[in-house]
Amino acid sequence: MSKKILIIDDERGVVLLLKTCLAKKGYVIETASSVSEGAQKILNGHPDMIITDDIMPGVKGSALVDIIKQSDETKHIPIIMISGKGEMLWDEKQEKFKWSPNNPMAKTRGDIPDGKTAEALAAAYNVDDFIPKPFKTEMVEQIVEEVFARQNK
Repeated sequence: MSKKILIIDDERGVVLLLKTCLAKKGYVIETASSVSEGAQKILNGHPDMIITDDIMPGVKGSALVDIIKQSDETKHIPIIMISGKGEMLWDEKQEKFKWSPNNPMAKTRGDIPDGKTAEALAAAYNVDDFIPKPFKTEMVEQIVEEVFARQNK
């Protein structure tokens, strides 16, 4: 049975990109364009994973994460945060930086503490992993697989 992933993001282009790349890997994809729509789909659809943006109109994705983590019904669902709050340097001119899973060079802004790795940002958001925008689809695919693998241990 294919794993179901719920993507919550208000940017249609990001949703389409994620949906396309993950559907090609065999995942069943549901989408929502707001936190309230996403919350409804979580309750009705019981996804195996949630990928959410943080900065959206109205309620932030991080507020949804807090609600998910507090509920016994949903706290087991792995969450990946995708946000433009981190700045990522990678593959600059293909020579200077090399991307590796969970090891982007990131710098935060705003109320999230500075972090040098995806792990630090994931810990700050209380999620299973963090992907800063912009991202490559190959990175998303690999991180999704890694998060599912960690859940199965």
